[in-house]
Amino acid sequence: MVINGPNVSHPLYKYTLFKAVQDNSVSILWQIPQYVMITAAEILFSITGYEFAYSQAPLSMKALVQAFWLLTTAIGDSIIVGIAAANIFSNMAIQFLAYAGIMLVVIAIFAVMAHFYTYRYYNESGDVPDDYEDDEEELVDGVTQPYANDNRGYKKSIGETDSWDYRM
Repeated sequence: MVINGPNVSHPLYKYTLFKAVQDNSVSILWQIPQYVMITAAEILFSITGYEFAYSQAPLSMKALVQAFWLLTTAIGDSIIVGIAAANIFSNMAIQFLAYAGIMLVVIAIFAVMAHFYTYRYYNESGDVPDDYEDDEEELVDGVTQPYANDNRGYKKSIGETDSWDYRM
């Protein structure tokens, strides 16, 4: 956009405005669905990552493992900033396609890591429980459920039907 000096062709207008680009005809409200979807995905992904980092770390390393979770987020953001600052791509569509390709590579790496991962269970002292045998426990009605569904923070006290123990 260029604003020129006094407009001598029309006495009511003081300046002449020249536009190099047409006005945008797309409403800004089209950004709402994208922001809602990105926010929901970030919430779901972050909570899952925090829970995994917290549940799989020994008692003495919980803060360190969660710090590494945040470090991986910072490294990912730095990669995006580095690619954008390097101005490697002339077309933004190709740039976002490159981001999607990088994401697919990371998904494949995480899938391989998840396939070979062994889930760990820790008791309140930070050790693996002595009575832990496998990933299943027998319920009263005879149905087996994964041991991971047990909420370790929820404990029934003597004489009470339901209570919440904050001393995890």
